[in-house]
Amino acid sequence: MDENTKPTVDYLQKLCDVIVLNTKEYLGVAAVWSNPEHYGNPDYRLPTPTGTYATFVNNVTALKATIKAGDHVTPNFINALVGYQTTLDANVKTLFTGDTFTDMVPLPAVDEPFKGPVLNAIVQNLNIISNNFDQVNGWWNSNDYCARTCQVACQSSCQIACQGCYSGTCHVQNCGGWS
Repeated sequence: MDENTKPTVDYLQKLCDVIVLNTKEYLGVAAVWSNPEHYGNPDYRLPTPTGTYATFVNNVTALKATIKAGDHVTPNFINALVGYQTTLDANVKTLFTGDTFTDMVPLPAVDEPFKGPVLNAIVQNLNIISNNFDQVNGWWNSNDYCARTCQVACQSSCQIACQGCYSGTCHVQNCGGWS
């Protein structure tokens, strides 16, 4: 989007939707990031936010509702969008390490009704976050339950069972297999 093209209401509302979706994805990944503790953890890929995250999602959703067709996009609206995206960026960066986010763009505050480059930066950052979440898609089964939890729990259970082994056999990392 260039400097002179005004964003449509639909475009701005979709940006709000993507921020909410990425926040929920972040919460799902964060819930199972470390070694999950038990089999059958019911954490969904897109959990319902609670606490401060519920407030965050509610605020983004409320922001989305403030703009209607024909409205003038205010600096306050864009700055709120920038603020929410900056918060999401910071949260996601706590999970992924390395140079994963080197292409993310710092988001400045705006003092004009519209800044195309700012919205382009938000879109770029959302795409980078989405691409990182795509790398962990294998953590979820077809019902969006955590499959990683079950795998880790299964391995832990097998390793505990193996500790009782008095012979010279060793447990391989495939649950149920012995070498």
